[in-house]
This record gives sequence, C-alpha cells and structure tokens, in this order.
Amino acid sequence: MEDGQFTLILKDGYPLDDTLEVAGLLGNSTALIAGWILPERGLLDLPALAHAMFLEEYSIAILPDRNIVSRMAEIAREGQPRKRDKTTETAMRMMAFAQAVDWDIDPGLAFHELAQKQGNEAAWDELAWFRTADENAVQSWLDLALGRASNISLGAAKERECLDFAGDLLRWTRNYIVTLKIAELELGPLAPIEKFYSLANWMAEGFIVAGPALLFAARYWGTCGNRAGLIKKLQSPNRDRAIEGCANAAWDITYLSLFALRISKGEEANRRYILATCDELLAEIAPYVMYGPERIDNLPSLAEGMLKWWGPKDADKIANRMLETQEIGRSGRLVGANSDGDPITAMIQQGENIVRSWSGTSR
Repeated sequence: MEDGQFTLILKDGYPLDDTLEVAGLLGNSTALIAGWILPERGLLDLPALAHAMFLEEYSIAILPDRNIVSRMAEIAREGQPRKRDKTTETAMRMMAFAQAVDWDIDPGLAFHELAQKQGNEAAWDELAWFRTADENAVQSWLDLALGRASNISLGAAKERECLDFAGDLLRWTRNYIVTLKIAELELGPLAPIEKFYSLANWMAEGFIVAGPALLFAARYWGTCGNRAGLIKKLQSPNRDRAIEGCANAAWDITYLSLFALRISKGEEANRRYILATCDELLAEIAPYVMYGPERIDNLPSLAEGMLKWWGPKDADKIANRMLETQEIGRSGRLVGANSDGDPITAMIQQGENIVRSWSGTSR
C-alpha cells in the first residue's frame, strides 16, 4: 500500500468479470441492507470490499431471511430452481457473490422460523441441503445466477445437525408479545400517533423496550405510505389467521432485532453484517436500526428518517418518544422479574385472547 492506494492481486482464474456482473445485478435490488456506514462506492464495490476485508481486516456475514435460505437449499436439493422469481434470483446471485468474495452466510434464525412452523425434522433436512449449497462451487453458482446454466450439481445433502430449532426462542417470544400489543392497539379506536405513544408507554412501564419493534410500529402506524402486508389478515373473520399474521410479523421484527444485535456486537469482533431479504417493507425498515439522535456522515438522524413515514408535523415527536423510550430500556429491566408463575406465557395468552375476541366493532 502506498499513498492511500493498494494493489490487490487475484488468483489465476478468478472469475472477476462474472463477479462484477453479479454485483451489478445485486446492486440494482433492495435486498441487501448493510449494517455499517458505506463508502461512496457502495456495498458491492470490489476495491472497497477488499480494503475493508484485507486492510481493515473485517469479516462480513449475511443474515438471510427464511425465504432466501429455503431457495438456496431447494436449488441444492433439486439441482435447479423451481422458478426464477425475484427471491430465487436474489438467492442465486447472493450465494454466487458470497462465495466469490468469501462472505459468510449465517442462516440460524431462518431455521428457527422453519422449525416453529414445520418442526425440527424439516429444519434438519433443509439445513443439510443448505450446507451443500454453501460449499464452494463459485463458478457453478455464477453460471446459474447469470443464466448460462439451468441446473447445478452440488452432490448429496450434508450430515444432519440435529439441533433443537423448534424450542422456545426468547427473542421471538418477546417480539410476539409486542406484536400482539400492536395488534390490540390497531384494532382499537385511537389515532395512529396515540397508538404509538401507548405502545411506547406500555413497553417502558409494563414490558421491555424492544427498539426494533418500536421501529416496526412506527412504520406500521406512519401516516405516509402503504403499510399493507406488515401484519397480514389482522381483520380476517377467521381469527386464527389474524394470530398467524401476528406470529409472522413477530418473525420480521426478530430479524430486525438480530440484525441490530449483530451490528452492536460486530465492531469489537471486526465483523460486519448484512441483512438479506426480498420483503420490501422489512428491507425499508432495516436501515433504521442504525439511526440515532444525530446525522452521521451519510446516515440520517432518526428524526430525518421518520419524515418518510410521518411527515414534518409528527416526525420529531415520534423520533423523540422513541429515543426517550430506548433510554429507559437501557436499564435492562425485565417484566415479571419479581412475579410468581410464568408472566411471559400469561401475556401471550392475554394478547391472543384480545386479538381472537375482536369482532370488527371496536374501531
């Protein structure tokens, strides 16, 4: 390295042109959300990545959602994509690029989500095929991602890892309780900003402060933009579908929560994280986990970010209430710490009962 410049020598046969082409395709999507302040060149610029990985000695890992992980495993199992939809194309390009630039893929949360819905056996099978997909076959993945090949041969499934993915995941359980509270407030008569204040007060006084869940709620009740799909089927006549919608939304919040946790712990380990999702609303919310009271470089302040969801009248109010509530949350207080019985289970039952009992007359 000399005068701020460095030379990167690639191995003979390194698929540079293919890697650049896949980077261009990924760069045109919103599926990758970096958990750090990016250089002007962007996330997928190879010289910028080389500088971060070789000179600054950062390792980089992708946190993919369940749909992306499932597509990767499916392709390894069947030898070809069932269909080339947006999620499948993203999964292929992501695997190809990750192998080309030596990024890790951390799929653990996706298997917890799968196991909760389909059981451990399904998660073990899919994890075994994901391990096959994740073994280095970079040129095969590049050919598939760039449409030069219609199939891929990666071999048999790896040995099963019989972990208890179906067991209770405390992070998801807490987010599910918050989602049920969001649903309760949504089905009630309050104005959007009053719903948000009520949620923040409840977190501070009666539960824990879950910052990513507050962000989700701020997007959900924001008076600007379409929020359809954040909590699906909440007003369905079939109240089981409303509960299912809350559970699915809690998984979205849990991906945000894990992303925020990884970011907060990553710098001390020289490790950076990227959230990967084709859910456009989740991808829209994810960068906000890095927003704070002040603008930093090209990263907006929280109040600036809230302008997109609430407009100039309420953005500062929402941001200030969120920051105040998060400050309270740093005390580490846990709900029910001095209570008898099982307060978490009781809160889930209470929340589900409220959502199930809605008859369409309270709004």
